[in-house]
Amino acid sequence: MASQPKAAPNSPFFQVPLARNPHFTGRDKIINALRRGLLAAGSSPHVRVVTGNGGVGKTHLAAEYAYRHAQDYQLVCWLRAEEPAPLIAGYAGLAGPLGIAAEESSTLESLCDDVRRALDLRDDWLLIFDNARSLEDLRRFLPRKRSGHVLITSRDSQWRGAGETVCVLGLERNESLEMLARSTGLETDQSAVDLARTLGDLPLALEQAAACIREAGQSYADYLRLLEAQWAQFLSAHRMPGDYPDSVVLSYELSLRQVRASSPHAADLLNLCAFLAPDEIPLGLLACGGPFVPETLAPTLSDPSALEAAAGLLSRYNVVRFNGQALSLHRLVAELSRDRLTAQQRQTWVTAALRLAASAFEFDGDDSHTWHRCTPVLPHVLAATAVAEANEVESAATARLLDDAGQFLLKLAQFAQARPLFERALALQRLVHGPDHPCVAAVANNLGRTLTRLGQLNEAREHFETALAIDRATYGSADPHVAAVANNYGRCLHAAGEVLDARRQFEQALSVYENHYGGGHFKTASVENNLGYVKLRGEGHVAQGVEHFNRALAIAEEACGARHPSVARILVNLGTARLKQGDAAGALPLLERAVSIDRECYGNSHPDLMHDLRHLGDVLMGLRDFTRARECYKQALFIADSGVRNPRWLADCLNRLGNAREAEGDKDGANRCWDRAFEILRQQTARTGNESAVREKNAPARVVSHYALTLDEK
Repeated sequence: MASQPKAAPNSPFFQVPLARNPHFTGRDKIINALRRGLLAAGSSPHVRVVTGNGGVGKTHLAAEYAYRHAQDYQLVCWLRAEEPAPLIAGYAGLAGPLGIAAEESSTLESLCDDVRRALDLRDDWLLIFDNARSLEDLRRFLPRKRSGHVLITSRDSQWRGAGETVCVLGLERNESLEMLARSTGLETDQSAVDLARTLGDLPLALEQAAACIREAGQSYADYLRLLEAQWAQFLSAHRMPGDYPDSVVLSYELSLRQVRASSPHAADLLNLCAFLAPDEIPLGLLACGGPFVPETLAPTLSDPSALEAAAGLLSRYNVVRFNGQALSLHRLVAELSRDRLTAQQRQTWVTAALRLAASAFEFDGDDSHTWHRCTPVLPHVLAATAVAEANEVESAATARLLDDAGQFLLKLAQFAQARPLFERALALQRLVHGPDHPCVAAVANNLGRTLTRLGQLNEAREHFETALAIDRATYGSADPHVAAVANNYGRCLHAAGEVLDARRQFEQALSVYENHYGGGHFKTASVENNLGYVKLRGEGHVAQGVEHFNRALAIAEEACGARHPSVARILVNLGTARLKQGDAAGALPLLERAVSIDRECYGNSHPDLMHDLRHLGDVLMGLRDFTRARECYKQALFIADSGVRNPRWLADCLNRLGNAREAEGDKDGANRCWDRAFEILRQQTARTGNESAVREKNAPARVVSHYALTLDEK
């Protein structure tokens, strides 16, 4: 069962990473309109989208709304929505405040699902999705009932179907003057009016101008003369390639010049941060950068006091936000910082950021403790690899880091997010090494695994065949590299219904592993399990399948321990074989143990748990415990429907749920399940030209049963 929310917390939960801006000015009309819209009777969904160009103050507007109305909510949470990884981590982090009991081994995916269900039961919350790109990126995080309130900020103005959109422009002139007065402590005059007009009344430019005036002890007239004197010269000599307002470019440049005059190390720190993710760059991460940065910055990073002082200086000039533990940059500031550098300077700082991110991203697929440590580093990995690719810097290192990040996401069942990382890594490896290098084969194998999980079997086959050809030419056919790919390729072939070819791949892999490692290695257990599955499912040889499963189980328990997920996969297959032998009672504890292991290891939303639950439901059907079987199928369906959404898995879960409802006497409910399964499968097979496979209403059971794999990957 999924983790259940406890009662609402006794005290309100408020999580907004920005301190309240004491100089926030104006926007009362917009904030009041947002409040009225979110409270409007019949307003469904309770969602408002704040859009506008960079620098107009969308983020600060949303933060001010949260502070003004904090007392109206029991839970306020700020979510960084630009990239999937920090969004998933932030959303899952609501489990604790919502009173959701979660084991240490729970996955981010399972916690996200638990959080959304808990929010559906309440109406006293506010979620703020900052800098979102599209409604599709947020859909799975929006509670289905949407009885609470949602604010979204975005540069994109196209949000049809999400809720009413509010476009934010520059400040009113009187609001600009009020901001300058609050920020500088100076009375406004005609020079202040001229300065506001020159800066286009843009909050970001006004904030940076005010910081320079305050820190340098200038007047409005002093700053304005400096601005005007250098305006034409700067724009002609230093015009940046990005699409920025001129006022933002120049106010940023003047701020940066004052920072560099006060501390060149602080300016260098900004350069490094500009090539990482803009939100929440921990000082602890930066402190590890000494070996990778230029010698001028290394001493600052290794000295906690010096690092904190440099961050504080950047913060005083409104170039970054600093909360004492982490730095955050406005996205325009990060873009400006990158674009103002020469090609050689960009190469230096891209390389430093990439190596820093790689050193902190220590992922080990067999050690779940590393998964949690990698989660906060992933956004910086994605940012650093993106700019490295764009600047054609450190291509080999970028490819390795993308492959590592892809394997991390693959382990967390984030298949759709893993795929483009592997595709980028594969292109870079081919660029660096040519088409026939073992590094190309390694990434092609990982991409094939991901595509198999996504049900893209033809594409997966191509990548596995590429990897096999390269590894055979490099290592020979009797090498473990070849066996690893063959094992995964066999899984793909079996999913496609090519049982004989799948068995050949598994037999080849087993022979290589036994010759290389001996019979007791955990890799032989994986292939023994896969061979048993072929015997059981593909060829109908139940007794032979049981022999393979028993050997695999003994090896896996000895090599990996009794609670390893590899043991769970074998238990599922052994339980299924017992059921086919008519021993449902003997199968039940095997399947229950498998569910327990995978829930403990992966949480409540992993595809492996979905497969376990389907097979446990089958055993319960055999025991005529239709109610428990239905609950297992419902849980499996929820995972299939809210996670990877592999159409074959989804149709199979619906078909089995229909069978359980029919057994309970709910013929209408059964037909609804079968109809939906039939339509999903019809659409899927129509794309492959195999319409005849689903002509009968109950065809999904026969069409997709062989796709519901519990085969082992390397």
